[in-house]
Amino acid sequence: MLVALVFAALLFSSTQLARASADAAATATEWPTFNGDVAHSGFNVGSAPDNNYTFWALSGVGGYQSIPVVDSDKVFTGSTNGNISAVDVQTGHLFWTYHTTPHVDQPPRLTVAYGMVFACSYPESKVYALNETTGHWIWVFEASGVLGCCPTAANGLLYVPSQGGYFYALNATTGAQNWEYPIGTATAVPSVADGEVFVADWSGFFAALNDITGQVIWTTNFPGVLATSPVVSDGKVFIVQGAPTALYAINETTGTWIWKYTPSGNTGSGGATPVVIYGKVYFSSTGQNQVIALDENAGFLIWQSTPGPYDALRHYGDLAVADGKVFAPVGSHLFELNATTGTTLWSYNMGGYYSQIEGMDTSGDCPALADGYVFIGAGNYLFAIGGNQDNTTPVLPTPTPPPAPLPTPSASTLSLYCTSTTSLNSFTIQISGNLTQNGTGIPNAQILLSYSVTGGATWIDLTSVSTDANGGFLAVWTPAVTGNYQIKAGYAGNAAASSAETTTYLAVVPSAEQQNLQVFSVASNSTVTDLAYNSTSQQLCFTVSGQSGTKGYVDISIKKTLLPDPSNLRVYLDGQQLNFSSTQTSDSWIIYFTYHHSTHTVVLSLSGATQPKPSIALISAAVAVVAIVAILSAIAEMNLKKRKQ
Repeated sequence: MLVALVFAALLFSSTQLARASADAAATATEWPTFNGDVAHSGFNVGSAPDNNYTFWALSGVGGYQSIPVVDSDKVFTGSTNGNISAVDVQTGHLFWTYHTTPHVDQPPRLTVAYGMVFACSYPESKVYALNETTGHWIWVFEASGVLGCCPTAANGLLYVPSQGGYFYALNATTGAQNWEYPIGTATAVPSVADGEVFVADWSGFFAALNDITGQVIWTTNFPGVLATSPVVSDGKVFIVQGAPTALYAINETTGTWIWKYTPSGNTGSGGATPVVIYGKVYFSSTGQNQVIALDENAGFLIWQSTPGPYDALRHYGDLAVADGKVFAPVGSHLFELNATTGTTLWSYNMGGYYSQIEGMDTSGDCPALADGYVFIGAGNYLFAIGGNQDNTTPVLPTPTPPPAPLPTPSASTLSLYCTSTTSLNSFTIQISGNLTQNGTGIPNAQILLSYSVTGGATWIDLTSVSTDANGGFLAVWTPAVTGNYQIKAGYAGNAAASSAETTTYLAVVPSAEQQNLQVFSVASNSTVTDLAYNSTSQQLCFTVSGQSGTKGYVDISIKKTLLPDPSNLRVYLDGQQLNFSSTQTSDSWIIYFTYHHSTHTVVLSLSGATQPKPSIALISAAVAVVAIVAILSAIAEMNLKKRKQ
């Protein structure tokens, strides 16, 4: 599922990740993400144009559903040919273009943060990270299912809903997956506010998750489709439901409904993402060319406007607000309305460019407001409106060729092994492995080693080591205590070799044997639990579990004073004897064997007993683990079925 490729020449410091505008907060000169900021307010604090003059218009860039974003004096936009482009705000000059897979009427959806442009490419099911200045490729993540909306960047993470059953939180710098949450088909851009990320899907399911860990805070269900994005403001979350169309205000903390508004005479199946500002909620419903202003706290109607005789889009263009003005795309026109009264101030004809999927003449949607201009795509054009007094399209400089894209790095492979000494007084873990590309070791590469005691929810850095001439690496770690660990090795990659990451589980347990304290260690790609040694029967018992359909392995370190000769050892998996291999260090035997994943009980008989004799307590514990796993799986399946109803 995960292919995270990192261009190591570009590293971002924690200072860059924490800069004031890093989390896509719209300033007067910025509109860095869908609807302006990570809460999707749809509002810009700066000025807005008083006229409908063409500042510039650029063909071959942007277009219908292009959803432009603005940062650092550049407009970034996607096109249906799969291109991602960076354009100068003041001149319309094309700085660079990056090519992805073309798709009719579904351009790459963008957000910009941390010096990078992040793009969801619908047909490829991929998320791209590009250098904001050069357009060069940094990393790519492959999701399960197509990606039909913009990502959201906050907290150094990138939040990505898919239509394949998962909502992802990715490390924005590396593209590595931090966590995922199961969700139905989703096209609503997630919003982030007050330590929560809000996600919705087409089944009407809506959830608030902890924005760092993904832990569920609350969930609720709506009777209709949730396809447009939530907006967070003043302790409330506003979201539009389709089929039947309704606008809801819900409590941000609890998820309970505060009020509901249903447009009169509406037969549409949804609406645009609302804008919340000036104590009002500005809203437009699909199928009617109306813009509505409601009271934010009570939901009653303040005004309703019908701008122009033009038919509305089935996918009605989202609104944007700045400087006391509402910008509303309707049909082939963009309207500017007075935010207090709803009166039309001016309209701009974008030419009625044809949309293949809609089968009608349509405009673009999702205008971006920055630097006192409106940026919007329509047909095959990106328009900048406001400021050119003669209302003519300016003569643009000939675009410079975009920089040559960097070659895609070849895949690299990272292996990881843990072995240990077994004397408690000098207990150490040797962490080793190899970094290769096409079977050849990669020398002088930095490998970051870290460990987790929270099942991978949080990680603690151990050290960084360099690979040798053959791609091998080695580090020695002395843990403070015995217990259960997850060890991770990561390689950032470079222009020639992709990033790579792998983890292994390590369980260590002390045991009193005569007057010498010993330690057993078990390293595995399975989750290891219930590790215990019975000195009377000389049996080491534990439970392994992993995803069905995959292969598991175990490396066990046993001191030679306890196991002088491995030929006497017997290994049992759920009572069935297994073959194993053994290697040795100066004081220990390393026992290795494999199996197919599920949940299994493993018994090692050091005395050479022909049948395992685990204690009743250990057998009960193993059975209990299997039973609990089965119960939790059944509960998860029931909850999933409920959400899909």
